[in-house]
Amino acid sequence: MKLTKYEKEAIVRSIMQDVPKKPDNILKAEIQAAFVANMSDPVKKLYKTNPKALKEVRVSSWDTTLSYGIDFIVGDADITKTMASFRAQKEARDDAHNKLNAAVMGCNTLAQLKKLLPEFDSYFPSETAPAQNLPAVANMVADLSKLGWPKKKGTS
Repeated sequence: MKLTKYEKEAIVRSIMQDVPKKPDNILKAEIQAAFVANMSDPVKKLYKTNPKALKEVRVSSWDTTLSYGIDFIVGDADITKTMASFRAQKEARDDAHNKLNAAVMGCNTLAQLKKLLPEFDSYFPSETAPAQNLPAVANMVADLSKLGWPKKKGTS
């Protein structure tokens, strides 16, 4: 069975949905805790009494596995150092997705895909018989003509 691009994309999407990912609310709390842990002691003390008095920074979804960008209170924490482990998690997930996508997109048929990635067999579509209920195309030209087909030259 020949696989369409849509079917291949659906396979990759289904597999990646089953790869565990921390919920956004837990990840946000972990990122904020990491910023606090990397603040100097005087700034941590101020954070505990008045966190809104400290510097905020927007963290993009490109830097984490968060679904969206969000502001974090960073104080004097080193942003690059604090975000390094979160970026590494994002890069690892993206790399896995890219490798899987390349493997799946490189296969033209279901048989090739089953041979290349047998452990993902449950995500593959089943062999199907040709469609028995093809769409009716009777009077298609007449219907299109009623709508003005073909467009006359000089009209818009």
